[in-house]
Amino acid sequence: MSTVVVGLTTSLDGFIAGPNDGPGNPLGDGGGRLFDWWSAGTERIGPDDRFKPPARSVPVVREMFECGAIITGRRTFDGERTIAVGAADVAQQYLKAGLLDEIHINLVPVLLGDGVRLFANLEDQVDLECTRVVESDGVTHLRYRVNE
Repeated sequence: MSTVVVGLTTSLDGFIAGPNDGPGNPLGDGGGRLFDWWSAGTERIGPDDRFKPPARSVPVVREMFECGAIITGRRTFDGERTIAVGAADVAQQYLKAGLLDEIHINLVPVLLGDGVRLFANLEDQVDLECTRVVESDGVTHLRYRVNE
């Protein structure tokens, strides 16, 4: 059986995009800082030079590119671009429905203060078990198993 995973990059205060996000500003004000780590290394991983993560992030990124399918929200496609990332609303829906097995967070040491929060609309508590921590340059990769 497949494992259903949400994997997103967030700020330390839990935002996946900064304030004032929209089609012309898809990551919001300051949200681009969340993805600086993707190109902070030397080894290309993936389809083009945007994907050069720091050395300690390489195994994590390789795993990301091995997924079988990606489900995203409508907002991911605003601005007529093809983007392969997850979406906060979809992650919340899967979690509420009990369909999410793991949460992978790429935690960036920045406080955005406002914007699109990854888990903003949860009504119930969710018990998680930390299964991996990988410290890297400009990002810490966290993996949690969702306990039912």
